[in-house]
Amino acid sequence: MLWGFSLENLDFIGITEHYDDDLQYFAKRYLNVQPSRIISQMLNVGDYRGQPYKIESGLRNEIEAFHAHDMMLYRRALELRAERQALTAMCLTRRTNNMSGYKGYKQ
Repeated sequence: MLWGFSLENLDFIGITEHYDDDLQYFAKRYLNVQPSRIISQMLNVGDYRGQPYKIESGLRNEIEAFHAHDMMLYRRALELRAERQALTAMCLTRRTNNMSGYKGYKQ
């Protein structure tokens, strides 16, 4: 639960590690804006671009244990994101297969 709401009741949850992809999905799905029109900006970032922060495993375990509820929410949000992506891919495949029978359709 996030502030009393089940994650399944939320229409969208963006994941920082997938910022660009999630922003593109959000723009297309909820704003009806073509992803090519969205330009993300990376402001206030550290020197770790593309690399995970280096944290000793013992300290990482302590942090995750202390924030166990947050970690549970994060992992569930990742699962929901993966489910959304699989569903989107399945729908796109069906749509492509259904459209292929129409005259003049090019994939």
